[in-house]
Order: sequence, then structure tokens, then C-alpha cells
Amino acid sequence: MRGAVYARVLLAVLLLACPFAGKPSSAQKISEFETPRQVRRVEIHGNEAFSDRKLRGFLRTRGSSWFKPWRHPPYRSDFVRFDRVTLQSYYRRHGFLAARVDSAPAIPVPGTSARVDVHFFLTEGSLTRLAGVRLEGTTPLSEAEVQRVLKLEPSDPLDITMIEADRQAIEDHYADLGYAAVQVRDSLEVDSVRALVVYRIVPGPIVRMGQVGVEGIKDTRRRVVTRELTVHPGDILSRKKLAESQQRIYDTGLYGDVIFERGDIDSTTHLADLHLTVRERKMAWVDVGLGYGTLDQLRLTSEWGHRNMGHEGIRFVASGRLGFGVTTPDSAQPKTRLGNRRADAAISQPWIFGTRTQATVGGYAEQIVQTQTGDRALLLFPLRAYGASLALRRDLWRWTRGTLAFEHRHVISDSTSLKPAPGEEEKSYSTRRVGLSIERDTRINPFDPKAGSDLIGNTVIAGGVLKGSARFTKLSGAATTYIPVPRRITLALRLQAGYIRPFGERAVPAGDTLSEIERNIPVDDRFVTGGASSVRGYFESEIGFRILSVDSAGVVKGEIRGGELLLLGSVEARFPLFWVLGGAAFMDAGNVWERPRDVSLKRVFTVTGGGVGYSDMRYSVGAGIRIATPVGPVRFDYGWKLKRARSDERDLSSSRGTFHFSLGQAF
Repeated sequence: MRGAVYARVLLAVLLLACPFAGKPSSAQKISEFETPRQVRRVEIHGNEAFSDRKLRGFLRTRGSSWFKPWRHPPYRSDFVRFDRVTLQSYYRRHGFLAARVDSAPAIPVPGTSARVDVHFFLTEGSLTRLAGVRLEGTTPLSEAEVQRVLKLEPSDPLDITMIEADRQAIEDHYADLGYAAVQVRDSLEVDSVRALVVYRIVPGPIVRMGQVGVEGIKDTRRRVVTRELTVHPGDILSRKKLAESQQRIYDTGLYGDVIFERGDIDSTTHLADLHLTVRERKMAWVDVGLGYGTLDQLRLTSEWGHRNMGHEGIRFVASGRLGFGVTTPDSAQPKTRLGNRRADAAISQPWIFGTRTQATVGGYAEQIVQTQTGDRALLLFPLRAYGASLALRRDLWRWTRGTLAFEHRHVISDSTSLKPAPGEEEKSYSTRRVGLSIERDTRINPFDPKAGSDLIGNTVIAGGVLKGSARFTKLSGAATTYIPVPRRITLALRLQAGYIRPFGERAVPAGDTLSEIERNIPVDDRFVTGGASSVRGYFESEIGFRILSVDSAGVVKGEIRGGELLLLGSVEARFPLFWVLGGAAFMDAGNVWERPRDVSLKRVFTVTGGGVGYSDMRYSVGAGIRIATPVGPVRFDYGWKLKRARSDERDLSSSRGTFHFSLGQAF
């Protein structure tokens, strides 16, 4: 009886003690879910085929970095599980079919329980290689023709993503030839470390296009859409031509979305209707902008336009630009002045003469009050001019377009272009010119290209049968290419050249000492270079400027002379830093020569030796920062001249380097 009492008392004590006995201490409260922990370092072991840097780029689990001290990566077990699957899938997709990835529990950093190290252990296994490719059902095409579209070759590492890409390439090739219902299936036969890929092809019949239906149009006419199609009823329904048609409809600028859908294929006629659904953009717009420029410290821009006048896709645009600047005259207070200003208006018809040729008629008026900057603002005469132009533009091939343009320009006042003979008064003049340009542009993103190239050639003829005060022929060309290299670096290369030559006979008044270039070529048409988009380290259009004298007060008296010959080259390495920031290192070279006879190899290769003169090639190096925006990077560059100018042929800028700020890449 007494034993039963003792047992009841002991049981009651245990029951009362259980809540306290089961309650964890403050140290025991630290757990993976209750207390957040940070990752100090992520280690990957056992990898030989791929580098740590490459594999870490796939992970959600990140380690801390001295380069990014604000980043405090959390430790999460679900991230670790996801990363194990990601690494294992990556290895297996690239031929390591037996790859396995394990991870150890998070290891606390000695001295703290809030920071841990994460370790992944890889067992790569053997690499499986491609033994061969077997094609089944290629008829009516030959096996050799289908083989040419494949990228994987025997003995290559087995890459599942490439197998899928090859399967899609086979399907696209058949669809481009009109086999719109083609089906391609792939399978894999693996034997030890060798694999055979089998593609089974069911081409189906050649399909032709039936009727075309268009939906979603409200403000535009149906023919504005259908005239952009490169395939018509009765034609073979080529996937390539459909893709080209879709891009052409986007290029009109009228539609924000274009969807193509193929109807059912008629089993007897093998015709299939095409259904287009478009979503129209807003047809009118107004833009106002505020910016900063080298010549005008403050620049106000405005634009009004309409994309669809008359419901025919006719575009009208009116724009204006007004600059403001601050000048600091000697012994005077700073004052605000109006800078350069310009107004433009243009109307474009995308289809004329029943062809996809765009015709644009435009007019402009401008006044330029500042043409150069130096150690202090250099204000020259105001140039006032107005003009009109007609341009015809047509796509010649997929990446190539040509433009034929005629321009009439009337200059009201300009004291340096087409100088009058001694004793004559300044007077207005007109120029008329015709120009032809051809461009081949394969860049993916013109605002910030990472690959591709851009080739441009221009020919301009002024005067002659066109009349006008100027007489010259101008040839110019530019080539830029963008090469992606390892570590996400883009190597950008540019080469540009130009030659302008006066022609024709003109009566020379007695006592006229003007040169042929001064008499026949306006200064606006002569070549100049230097600045943020050409030779950095120099002011805008500084190369082509000639110093005439410097008075006792240090005031520079100069003149823009320009030249008949231009040569410009650049090389730039662009690379990402972090977030939206990128960097660049560059080298520029360029110069203009008044006459071709002033050029020599010695004057082109002037990297070593003494100072440079007006007829010597200028070289500069520098670096910059890029801030990515939707319309291109905001660019901050500092260019440093490799050699100073000679004292007798000095530059307008006396400093060794110059800072540049602008929107968009230099080229």
C-alpha cells in the first residue's frame, strides 16, 4: 500500500517536471528554421570538367564577398536541395550520365553560430560521347542534306541541349521548305560511354497558304498588315517567310503584338489558312526630355508625332531642340545664354509605287551659336540655316538597306564656310546635294551591341548639274564589329575613313588667295573628329581646329579648318561589374588632314617620339563606367592623350586628358 502511494507521488512529480524538462535552453533554441544564418563560403569539391566559377553561377546559395560587402546571403536548406539537383542536372545534360552531387550539413564558422560554410561533393563519373547519328524517314530529302543542319558530330561529348537544338533544326529545315506539319522525334541509345542519337522524321505533305484573316485592327486598314507578308495565297507555307513577315509587321511600328496561327490542313488540297491577330499601339505620342551636352550644358528636347495618318501607316514627326549654357566672361558675373537650337518636321510614307520603299520629306531650321569648347567657352558667329530633303529608303536584303537622298540647304549667315574673296562682303549661299548610302547591320541590340557588325558606305555629290555654291564629291565608310570573348567581355572594334574632293572650275576674282577647299567645300562638310564618340581625350571636333594666335590675356583665337581626309580607329573592351554597372577600357586613334598630300606613314604611326602636330595621328587611351538603361548605357569616360601637341601647333585643349559624359556607346 505504501509502495503504491510512493509510485503515485513519483508519477505526479515527473508529470509536473515534463514541460520544464522538455523546454529547450536559449542555446537550444537556435535552429535552422527559428534563427537565420548567413553563408560565409560555398565550396565545390570533385569537379574537374567545369570550373568553380562556372558552377557557382548556377547556384542559389551564395557566399559573402568582400567586393559586395552589402550582400548578406542567407542559408536555406531548400536552396541547398535545389542546388544539388541543378548541379547534377547540368552534368547529366553535358554527357556525365552517372554524375552524383551530395552536400554536407552546414558547417558553423568557428567562433560564431550565425555564419556557416556550405560544401557540395561531386562524383562526375565517366563522360559519354556521341557514337553517331541515325536518321529515319528523311524522304523526300536526302540524308546528306539533313545532316548538314546538325551541330553535334561523332566523338563530341553528349549534350542533351544540343540534341534538342538539332531536333529543332531538322524541324525548321523541313518547315522552311513547306512541310508545315512535320514531326521529328529523338531517342537515345546508350551503351557504356557511347551513345547513338536517333531522329525519326515524318515530313507530311507540302502545305500551301489558303486565305488570310486579320483580327485586332481598329485604326489601321487591313492592307497595312497584309502588304507586309512575304508569302501569299497559293504560295508554299514556309516557316522562314512567316517569321520574316512577322518581323516586317513589327517594323512598321504600328503594332505591339503580332500572333500567327496556322489553320487546319485540308487533306485533299493541302491548303491551310493563316490567321493573324495584332494589337495596335497608341498612334500619337508626345515626348519631352532634358539632357546635358558638351556644347550646351543644358538641352531641352521635345517631339510630337503620329504613326498612322490617314489610317495608312503614314508617319509625321515634329521635333525641337533648345540649348542653354552659362558663360563666365572676364571680370563679369556668370550669365545664362541661349545655345544651339533646331526644329525639324518630316512625313514618311512606308509604301510608294506599290513597293516597300519608304519616302520621307522633311524640313529643318537651325541656329548654331557655339561650335567648340576649350579651356574657356569659345563663342563664334551664329550659323543660321534652313533646308529641305527627300529620301527614299528600301530594304535590299535581310540585313541590308539602301537610302537615296536629295537635300537643299540654304545658309543665311556663316563666316567660315565658303569664305568670300578679299574685299567681298559676307553673303548667304545654298548647297544642293544627292547622296547614296548602303548599310548592312547584323547587330542584335543597336543600343548596346554584344555581337554582330555594322557596315556603312556613303557617297555624296554636291554642285555640278545640281547647281549651288558648293562643288565636291565625298566618300566615307565605317565598319564596326563586336566579338564576345570569355568572362562576358565584349571586344568592340571600329575603323572609319573618309575623303572629300572639290571639283569644277570657278572664276577667281583678282587678289583671291583662298584655297580650293575653302572656295568649294563648306566647313560643315569637311571632316573633323575628336570627342566623346571618336577620339576621346580631345574636345568635340577639336581635331580639325587650328590655333591662329593667343593674345596677352590668354584668349585663344582659332578657326575650324577641317580637312579632306579622315582616318579613325578604336578598340574597346566592355565588361560587366555588378548590378547595372559595367566598365570599359579603350584606345582611340584618329586625325583629319587638310590635303591628302599631308599624309605619310611616319605621321600615321606617331605613338613614340616627340610632340604631335596638326598632320600627325592622335592617339589616346582611357577607361570608363557604364550605367545600363532601357535606351542604352549612360557613359562616363576619361580619355588620356598619349602625346602632347607641339608648341607651334598646339591643341585647343591644354590638359593631358578630358572627361566625357554621354548617352549610348561610343560606337
